[in-house]
Amino acid sequence: IERQMADERAASLRRSARRSRGEVSEASAVVIRASREDEAGALADLALLDEAELPVGPALVAEVDGSIQAALPLDGGRAIADPFRRTSDLVALLEERASQLQPRPRFALRRLV
Repeated sequence: IERQMADERAASLRRSARRSRGEVSEASAVVIRASREDEAGALADLALLDEAELPVGPALVAEVDGSIQAALPLDGGRAIADPFRRTSDLVALLEERASQLQPRPRFALRRLV
């Protein structure tokens, strides 16, 4: 029964995504930010659409006009994205931002004797 419910939910999400299919226009507001705990449902829906594992732990999300369209776990897992939208640019932005958040190696200063 749970599998049937999950399949029905996935089919519903796919139909909804097809109806609202669109591209990010210049007027669209794109926000790259850290995910919040209260967005677990939205991330679960996105993972279901992408047929991917739900990211566990901190993640970055790409939000377009208030809707999460892609996410990237900060633990190094693979990005998830809405397969019914053009999200490759959003994933690239997420990867770039994640690389900026990585700690930079510190070089030790040595005394020359």
